[in-house]
Amino acid sequence: MPLVIGGIGQEMCRTIIRAGVDLSVGQHIGWRVTDGAERRSLATLSRELHSCHSDGRNFDLPESVQDVFGLRFDIADTAYPLAILYLWILGSLDDQIGPARERNAANALVWQLSRLAPDLPYREFQELRRALDRAAGVDVET
Repeated sequence: MPLVIGGIGQEMCRTIIRAGVDLSVGQHIGWRVTDGAERRSLATLSRELHSCHSDGRNFDLPESVQDVFGLRFDIADTAYPLAILYLWILGSLDDQIGPARERNAANALVWQLSRLAPDLPYREFQELRRALDRAAGVDVET
């Protein structure tokens, strides 16, 4: 049985991670959260993301997702960064994740990302992880 994370297969995970790593590390693209954005559940984000489309290289991120969650990436809207995979998987784990379970889920996810993206240098991985945690509103120990 193939490994499935957050409703998507391992190969798709690897594809997205490769694209995200290339964008976030290779091009030094940053992340930020829009000031004053209303926080919504990650499960809602997960549902929104199921409407995203792929042409095999790029993944469309609907503007509605950016607007609803206040997530802004310093990249083109047609790119699908690693942060979105992070939020998608975390959001698909449970509609009602409590703080302790959310931390555990995020830590488990970061471990999985480290296995699927082994070429990402540790320092850059940690920086990316902290940025993703801030974007997700999750306090994860680093």
